[in-house]
Amino acid sequence: MFEIISGIIDFILRIDVHLAEIISRYGITTYGILFSIIFAETGFVITPFEHIIQTKKFFEKHGGKTIFLARFVPIVRTFAPFVAGIGKMHYGYFITYNLIGGISWILLFTLAGYFFGNIPAVQHNFTLVILAIIILSVLPMVYHYFQGKKINNKNLA
Repeated sequence: MFEIISGIIDFILRIDVHLAEIISRYGITTYGILFSIIFAETGFVITPFEHIIQTKKFFEKHGGKTIFLARFVPIVRTFAPFVAGIGKMHYGYFITYNLIGGISWILLFTLAGYFFGNIPAVQHNFTLVILAIIILSVLPMVYHYFQGKKINNKNLA
């Protein structure tokens, strides 16, 4: 036990030597490892505290709607679970709204395929239909991007 404690104290007191040794052995991956350790310990390397507090308040008020609707927005659905975790959304609520959103998404698009798949105009122009779906999916993000730039330009002026 004494050897372990003495090893830890030695590491702390001579961390510069040990870090140089680790970097020379593992190279650039050391930075990834250090970032991972710091992020795992604090979770706040990237996100300022004020944003986390705002996220928590947002998920207390709109968490269920957000998780449900995130299923229908392509890029948002990727990040919604991560943000819900940061916002400390209750796991039971998350699972419930995620299941309801997932089942709704499946039903909506399965039924849409069933009803619209037999229409000759859709069958002959399927590429255009897919292109329209992609454009409609990306359009809200483009709108918000330009809306944000417009607000930033007003603040700078």
